[in-house]
Amino acid sequence: MLSRKFTLELSSLAKRDFRDILSYTSQMWGAQQLVKYKGVIDSALLAIAKNPVAGRKRDNPELLFCRAGQHLIFYQVNGETVSVVRILHGQMNMGSHLEENP
Repeated sequence: MLSRKFTLELSSLAKRDFRDILSYTSQMWGAQQLVKYKGVIDSALLAIAKNPVAGRKRDNPELLFCRAGQHLIFYQVNGETVSVVRILHGQMNMGSHLEENP
């Protein structure tokens, strides 16, 4: 277990992704499923903040990801900060969506 404390930050795109996921979930499956799925993503974000090195690597060695339900959370570790870049559905074309980031 890591002893360092990490700060979790969501990029503006990741915040938008999260809002869109919750909106879609609510529209398609209702309020109960919204609460449940929000909990799944929140739990994954907390796990990343506690132990960010546990994520799996992508082609870019600085970019890690972990699964949260049907979605993948992509992030980078910069010192004491874990920066969430995107939260994307597992069936999306990751390359094109991740290229939007600097």
